[in-house]
Amino acid sequence: MTQRPEVAWSALASKWDTAYDAVDAFLPPGKQWASHKRNWAIPEAEAMLPPGMEISTVAEAITTRYGSMEHWWASSLTQAPAIAWSQLPDGRRDDAKRNAFAVLEGLRASDGSLERTRTVCYTVARLHSR
Repeated sequence: MTQRPEVAWSALASKWDTAYDAVDAFLPPGKQWASHKRNWAIPEAEAMLPPGMEISTVAEAITTRYGSMEHWWASSLTQAPAIAWSQLPDGRRDDAKRNAFAVLEGLRASDGSLERTRTVCYTVARLHSR
């Protein structure tokens, strides 16, 4: 069998997408951080692979806990969203942050923390040997 590279991806959208969309709303057209929307159910992702492959997918829940909304914001600015969010026009970053915090307010625990659980999937596809 010939092995193809392993691929990691996220399964299904979450309620967190609205927080990222709240910031993206302040970005210039075409500059949005769209990668958070590339989520599929496992059968959908596997169906995108060429026919005749042996496919194996493992899903793992990854939980990140942020001590506060400020902690989430600071973390986001050092991770993937920062690529797009660095394009926020001058004077709009605070508006974008307030917009995101309004969304996140409903996700906060009683102690003010936020917990985000993502399903990360790892897929390996192999060509059947002839």
